[in-house]
Amino acid sequence: MLAWRTTLSLLIAVIVCAMFVVNVRYQSRALNTQLEKVRQQEQQLQVEWSTWQVQQVAASKNDRIAQQVSKQDMQRVDPSVTYYMTPISPAQIKPAPPTGAQP
Repeated sequence: MLAWRTTLSLLIAVIVCAMFVVNVRYQSRALNTQLEKVRQQEQQLQVEWSTWQVQQVAASKNDRIAQQVSKQDMQRVDPSVTYYMTPISPAQIKPAPPTGAQP
């Protein structure tokens, strides 16, 4: 009778262990699938980042800037005509006339 109980308890222990093994393998496969998706997304983001960097370099070149300026009928700044703004003190500020007032 003792041998029968021992055999039954060992059989139950083996079944429980087998269920744990199946569960762990399932979780492992799910995590591997998720990891592959994240790696693909990382690769796609790396490609987009590289493309963006190339576009930034192309946009910052002087030739490209000059081309955009000529398309918009803009003129280059003449360094001889440069205005420097200096801060003024609060005492120099004139109050604005009230709105709606007749002169």
